[in-house]
Amino acid sequence: MAAFQQTKPGEWEADRRSWNAALTRFVLHGRQEKPDWRPHPAFGALPTWEWGRLLYRHIDHHLRQFGV
Repeated sequence: MAAFQQTKPGEWEADRRSWNAALTRFVLHGRQEKPDWRPHPAFGALPTWEWGRLLYRHIDHHLRQFGV
């Protein structure tokens, strides 16, 4: 079974900054000429466009989950 990152909620602004920084790192990594993506734990090797789609769907899921 794959291990997933889990964190407990903390202070809102600190969590928001941390999430924003992680999203920025992801975007910048994908903009490299040849990004070196690690295999996804469940889906294996994915090209950049599939990583982007996966991230979009994951974020969208959680925004809908919490009614944002």
